[in-house]
Amino acid sequence: INSDIQPIIMAALAAKDELDDISSSENSDSDSDSGSGRSTEAGSGNAQLDDLRLFLEGELGAQAGVGAIYREEKMVAVNERLNKLGASSGFGAFKVGYIGREQGKSSLLIPGTPPTVLEIKADSPVEEILKVLRQ
Repeated sequence: INSDIQPIIMAALAAKDELDDISSSENSDSDSDSGSGRSTEAGSGNAQLDDLRLFLEGELGAQAGVGAIYREEKMVAVNERLNKLGASSGFGAFKVGYIGREQGKSSLLIPGTPPTVLEIKADSPVEEILKVLRQ
């Protein structure tokens, strides 16, 4: 691939590889919750995560289809790569990303320290959620 978008494609492939590594380690860690990388989950007294759920449900109603919302330490490197990719390619700061996974298990990544992950159900209006989060 020889073009202006080659660095973008290569960075996206590297980020995908990291996501695949994280997914495979999550599957192997699924029996034990220690080492999951989750620092905080919505409903566990974290006001910011609870407010995010309330905001999405207020904007989209019950159709939002948001599952678990949590901060994920394992996504820090992916978040940093996407930030660098956006800056170097002229797209701007990374605001939100969609991660499609097997068996309809998808999630959204919101930058932060650590990044926030929103698990979304298969029938969720992903484009509407992304539009609300980009505001």
